[in-house]
Amino acid sequence: MDESLVLDVNALHLSENAPGAWGTVTWRQDGEPVDSAQLRIERDQIHVGDQAVGIAWVPCHFGGERPFFICEGCGQKAVKLYVLPDGDQKFVCRRCGRLVYASQNEGPGDRAVRKAEKALDRLGPDDGSARHRLAQLRAMRPLFEEILAALGPAQGQR
Repeated sequence: MDESLVLDVNALHLSENAPGAWGTVTWRQDGEPVDSAQLRIERDQIHVGDQAVGIAWVPCHFGGERPFFICEGCGQKAVKLYVLPDGDQKFVCRRCGRLVYASQNEGPGDRAVRKAEKALDRLGPDDGSARHRLAQLRAMRPLFEEILAALGPAQGQR
């Protein structure tokens, strides 16, 4: 999904912007602008460039309401819509754009390694203490076992 331009309903803060508000939306990749468009907000739609995208307001359980975009492909509500790099310039949801997350293409070994790296990040930098090292080892043991299991019996034993 990295190659797509994303329009996020939460990033636009629609509940805070009054209908009639306008501005510019800029898409960035690696901190560099890759595209931009004029944006005009109305109650039931926003205009991005010359294209209108519908908005549905859904009541919340404890009061208020929450905005969702309406996918131009299937008409379903979505928090994020994408412009695909194929040049069609239509805002569609992940299903209509046939977009997948990178993690959906991972094998069991890749998934286990990603989980181990995430666990290490949560533990923070190693401060050199024995207590921190022990906490790291305890946190990593189930993840290492998962990696070995994902590699299979032949690769996990020596």
